[in-house]
Amino acid sequence: MCIAHEQDGVAIIDRLEARDPPFDADQVTQEFASILRQYGCASVLGDNAAMGMAGTLFSRHGVRYEKTTVNKTSWYQDFSAHLTSGNVRLIDDEVMLEQLSRSKSRRTSPAARP
Repeated sequence: MCIAHEQDGVAIIDRLEARDPPFDADQVTQEFASILRQYGCASVLGDNAAMGMAGTLFSRHGVRYEKTTVNKTSWYQDFSAHLTSGNVRLIDDEVMLEQLSRSKSRRTSPAARP
């Protein structure tokens, strides 16, 4: 989960949370919903992972779940463009940097090209 805000046209990441499996999805969603409320967030944006289970769980804990229409590949490409243009400020988070690095290497490998 990533919480960010916009300031002067720049997206600033405030907090990142991740849980490694195995975990209790309902318990993690309850924890994330509590964190979201601390930041004044009433809704989250996500994909249709696990056939909509995330939406059901967040709703159970009082957070509206909005499904994105953007696929993960397009999201990473858009994010990468914003990042290189200085429109995003990251926090120093080892897990996030590893995931971004993995995503970039998957996207730029010869096998990943059409």
